[in-house]
Amino acid sequence: MADPNRDSERDSESTFDPPSGADGGDGRDRGDDPSHDASVADPKPKPGEPLGDVAAAVERRRTEGASDAFELETDAEYGQSSASSADFDELFDREDVSDLDREQLWDQLEDGSEPEDLFADEREIRTVDKREYCHQCEHFATPPNVGCTREGTDVLGMPSLGKFRVADCPVVLEDEELEQRY
Repeated sequence: MADPNRDSERDSESTFDPPSGADGGDGRDRGDDPSHDASVADPKPKPGEPLGDVAAAVERRRTEGASDAFELETDAEYGQSSASSADFDELFDREDVSDLDREQLWDQLEDGSEPEDLFADEREIRTVDKREYCHQCEHFATPPNVGCTREGTDVLGMPSLGKFRVADCPVVLEDEELEQRY
């Protein structure tokens, strides 16, 4: 009777051979297959296949050694009219950027300081309980909108589930002033 822990037939037949260049990495040896060209990983695209025309154009560029630069396709390839570079130039405004002081720009970037908040000194920003203030206020926007309809007052965000970050809210500022007095 054979030992169940050791099967000599299986041990002699199973060997591990790492993939070589001839098998394409899938374990099938194609070294003797004349139809397999190792230099081409993908089969040639057929015109009837989905995106076959695009694949054919890519393959043609690859074999012709076309540059990596963007090239517009001809009308015959995709059945569309090609746009000229003049059409694209009309869509954009040209700006002269040679007036930038590169040293000053790099100094600002390397400085690592945060940009100045232009409104930091002008606005009174507070984080308040939304149920205590905003949900009881007549100026709170109707749901599903979140905001303040009072001119000059803004709901800037929701830093936590029960809090709103508000700017220039006279109700909040008045409550703060009353708390400081008493």
